[in-house]
Amino acid sequence: MTSLQNEPISRSTLADRAFDYLSEAILHGELRPGDRLIEDELSARLGISRAPIREALAELERQGLAYSRARRGTFVRSWTKKDLWEVAVLRATLESLAAQLAAAHVTPDDIAYLEQAITEMVEAEREGDMGRLIDLDFKFHGRIEQLCNHDRLMLLIRNMQIQVRIFRLATLRTDSDTYPEEHRVVLDAIRTGDPKMAHDRTYDHVMQSAELVLAALPDEGIVTLPTPSSQSSPAE
Repeated sequence: MTSLQNEPISRSTLADRAFDYLSEAILHGELRPGDRLIEDELSARLGISRAPIREALAELERQGLAYSRARRGTFVRSWTKKDLWEVAVLRATLESLAAQLAAAHVTPDDIAYLEQAITEMVEAEREGDMGRLIDLDFKFHGRIEQLCNHDRLMLLIRNMQIQVRIFRLATLRTDSDTYPEEHRVVLDAIRTGDPKMAHDRTYDHVMQSAELVLAALPDEGIVTLPTPSSQSSPAE
């Protein structure tokens, strides 16, 4: 397993905190695909017992970030183009439904919030700050999800957020989206209050962008996630 910074975890909600620690380590490239996640080592490193570590590893598996092999242990999973395509299709399906439901509840304050997010995207794009653009993408769609008034749908979307972040990282070098313009199309559709238009524009927004970046990846083999030093670099 790659070296992780020694950082004992507080004793409240230990399994959740262990999961957060490990998932962030995966997202930031400190844990790489194929790394073995050893309970004893993690327990000593984080200063907690093996039970919450075991729970955290199980949650990593449920969220598609790790896999286990009998008598061998738990490992950080690798990603293929097919995996990323599946994430994109699920995201497009869930978020377009959220937009469809949200169109009936949108208020002037919501529109102003989404407008501000797009303004911030313009600034981040001008500065070449891909990390901030990704965060703003979550901020924009997160507001729409809050408006859908569908708790189970919101839960499904939130449970996919880490996988969506991995999709973003895996396609960082090929991502040439014009974020403000793409999100403006979605906002204009929601602003109309037309559920079908909001659904269709959101689905197209997610899938068209995904298909463009996935087309630049090889069909076979493992997709390499960027190292920590390259994750803040703008797309070439």
